[in-house]
Amino acid sequence: IILVIGNVAFMVPLAISNALAVKVGYANGAKDYPEMVKYIKNGMGISICVMIIASAVFATFPHQLISIFTNDVKLISITVPVMYIVAAYQISDGIQVSMSGIYKGLKKTKFVMLANMLGYLFIGISLGTYLGIIRKMYLLGCWLGIAVSSAVLSAILITGLFIILRRLKKQYI
Repeated sequence: IILVIGNVAFMVPLAISNALAVKVGYANGAKDYPEMVKYIKNGMGISICVMIIASAVFATFPHQLISIFTNDVKLISITVPVMYIVAAYQISDGIQVSMSGIYKGLKKTKFVMLANMLGYLFIGISLGTYLGIIRKMYLLGCWLGIAVSSAVLSAILITGLFIILRRLKKQYI
């Protein structure tokens, strides 16, 4: 249920990511730093705005959204608390997918792969398993692991982008 609802919002930043890969790639190839930064700011701004709206919807109407898919009171009581975590996750998920498009345009895909491995494989799976299974938080613990890993991944990608852009500015301007 949560994945279906979340994927609808995720499609916009995914599409923006693809556009960013092309536009940033062209600007990078032309060594046009101001144009490249303009595309990055605009693309990230749109993605973040869309995901903030999705996050607000998830946090404001969790019961109503889940009730679209099921009338099972027990299932609704289990999934409503998870929707608040999903609401927070939406923002970092939109950031990380849009950032991956930027990194494609900058030809820095190895960094994205390594950051994803760190974020999801090592942090997300480990934390989700620990909280969900060992601490017996079940679905809530698994989603906490995913949300934390996405936030860490977004922070890594943002930090890396600032470093890369600083270097490119010196080269191109």
